[in-house]
This record gives sequence, C-alpha cells and structure tokens, in this order.
Amino acid sequence: MRDLKETPPSDANETAASLPSDGDSLVRPPLPALHLPALLALFTSVLAMASGGLWFALQTGTPPLMKACWRLLLTAALQGAGFVYQSRALPASFWARFRDAIPHLILIGFSLALHFGSWGWSVDHTSLVHSLLLVWTTPLLLVVWMFLRSRAGLGGAPPAPWEALGAALGFAGVGVLLGAGAERVGVEAEVTLAGDAAALLGAAAIIPYLQGGAKLRAWMPLFVYALPVTACAAAWLAAGSLLSEGGVAAGGVGPGSLLGFLGSPQRAALALGAAAVSGILGHTLMNYSLRHLSPLLISVVCLWEPVLGSFLGWLVGVQGPPSGLTLLAAPLLLGGGLCVSLKGPPTRGCINGFCK
Repeated sequence: MRDLKETPPSDANETAASLPSDGDSLVRPPLPALHLPALLALFTSVLAMASGGLWFALQTGTPPLMKACWRLLLTAALQGAGFVYQSRALPASFWARFRDAIPHLILIGFSLALHFGSWGWSVDHTSLVHSLLLVWTTPLLLVVWMFLRSRAGLGGAPPAPWEALGAALGFAGVGVLLGAGAERVGVEAEVTLAGDAAALLGAAAIIPYLQGGAKLRAWMPLFVYALPVTACAAAWLAAGSLLSEGGVAAGGVGPGSLLGFLGSPQRAALALGAAAVSGILGHTLMNYSLRHLSPLLISVVCLWEPVLGSFLGWLVGVQGPPSGLTLLAAPLLLGGGLCVSLKGPPTRGCINGFCK
C-alpha cells in the first residue's frame, strides 16, 4: 500500500481558489478513478470503525463522557507523530493562515465532542444496535436540514424526490426502532427513549464537523488538521464530564479520573484499543480513501458499519439478539440512507465520510 502521508501545498494560498465561494462547504472536486489500495483501506477502515461501540460497551464503571474523553485524548497522542512529520515542510504563510483558523478548529472540536459524548452516552443507555443504527441517520437529518433551509429562504435547493423518499424510509425506521421496547444485552442495558435520542443527537452533531472540516481540510494536511480538532474535542469532553458526571476527578487514576486509563491494565487496553483501532486505523484510513475514491462509493460501503458493529457486539456478548422490530427497522434505516447516498448530498459532497 502506498504511503499514507499527504503532500501539503508548497504555498497554503495555492489552494484558496479551491474553497467553496457560495458557502456550501460540502462541495468536492471531480471524482477520481478507482484505486485498489484505497479500496482495501476503505474496507479495513469500515471494519475498524464498526468496533467503536464495543470499546465503550466493554468498559464499565466509567462515566460515558469520560470514556469518550479517554478515547480522543489517546487518539490525539497517537496523532502527534503524524502532526510533527507533516508540519515540518509547511511554510510560514501556512502557519499564519492556521492561526486565523484556530477559532474554527475549536468550534469543530466542540461539534466532535458533542457527537462522541452523546453517542457514548447512548451506548450506556440503549442497546448497541439501536445506538449504531440511529447515529447513522446523519444523511437523513441533512435532508431535513436542506428542506428547512429552502423553506426558510436561506438558500440552497430543496431535497430531490429520491432524497425525500430516502428520508421518509429512514425516519419510518427510526419510528419503528423507538417502539422496539426493552431489548436485553450482555451489559444489562435496556433500550430507552433517552438513549435513542442521544444517538440521534450524535448524528446531528456531526454535521457541523463535516461542514467545517470540509473547508479546512481543503488546505490543511491530515494530521495538522486532525490533532488540534481531536485535542479540542478531548478538552471539551473533559470539561463536560467534570461539570456534569458524578464520581469524576481531574487527578488520580481511578475509573472516573481524567487519566484513569492509567490505573488499570484493562482500562488502558480498552481505551487504547478504541483510540488505535477505531480512531487511528479507522478514521485515518477513511481519510486516506477520501483522496482516491468517490464519496458515493464510500457512503454506500459505510452503510455496512452499523450492521458489522451489531454483529461484532453479539459475538463478544455486549449485544443480545435483536428484536423483531429492530430487524424491521434496520432495512428501513439502511435503505433510506442508501437512497440519500445514491441520489442525495454525496453527489454534491461527502456527508458520510465520518463514521463510528
């Protein structure tokens, strides 16, 4: 496989013309041809990201926001080498532009923190299959946003009929899923309305991350962008956990401490696994494939992530057999996402390039 490094522009201003001028930050350049190493990277990344819920579900005794903080904190640490390597060749003009973008990086980090925090909370308060399916409704929510924006006269076209059909199918699946009732799982969690709603919030929170990231990634190398965003998200989650979750502390190495993953080999292994497998292997390979493959292809392949994640959860005993209503909701949700992916926003840009 080719080296995963990215070659930064010789002058950061060279790529200024590639930035969207109409405020639509989801626009992408023409689609490249198929690329075999990128295809392998894509399939590997989807499998790696599908394991994301397992690391959260297996790590009991730690509040969910703190678990999410650990994952992003360790992910940022692992990104450090890539940041140093890519930043060495960047000119002074790039760093001047980077300093101007710091407020945007902080806000994007907040969006990522809200996404991971709400999704991590949902893993503790509903079944794993519900959490994974509902957090995948981002393209459906984006269609709703397109409709509301056009109706409010804020610009942009309304959803196309195929997009509207996909959203209708998807939200029918959401309705069925919310009525699925109690579904026992290996860690004694039950399906709850609050847990399902938190997963939906996680799906909505990723939209600003994608929109803001699309602009900055047009001129920032991968790790130079990812490290500050990930570190900011970890800081937001740490603050949120310390302010809202009981039994947490800034010091010590207990299960609710900021560095609590250092206090137990099991906690360290699970936190590092989440960061290395889902965070680095999953997201880094996904970003690599985005440079070589069609966003449409990536969106369709990513539809398998909640299916694979639920199957992995069942294999390791953190997810029981799905109920009949869940089996009915899954094809509605995935079919709706497929409709939107085939005829919807990915033709204008990649909205599904960030997964669990």
